[in-house]
Amino acid sequence: MKGQLDQFVRSLHAETQQRGLTGINVDVRRLEFMDSACFKSFAWWISTVQDLPAENRYRIVFLSSPTVYWQHRSLNALAGLAGDIMSVHA
Repeated sequence: MKGQLDQFVRSLHAETQQRGLTGINVDVRRLEFMDSACFKSFAWWISTVQDLPAENRYRIVFLSSPTVYWQHRSLNALAGLAGDIMSVHA
């Protein structure tokens, strides 16, 4: 499953850049579980966007469920490291 997520995130990143988008929403509200290996895919994505020149960066907004505790805890921790390119909305 991690391999599929890695491939999806890489494709999403490439498509976002190709289209020149300034932001993207990721809806994980119905996701009940994700292991740390898969979470690393999101960490890679955030890091990759941060490494882009400022004019090529885009915002990533995770739409989370307020009733799924790990989403709040984990995504907000990631957002704390992501600076201004990522936010979490419940």
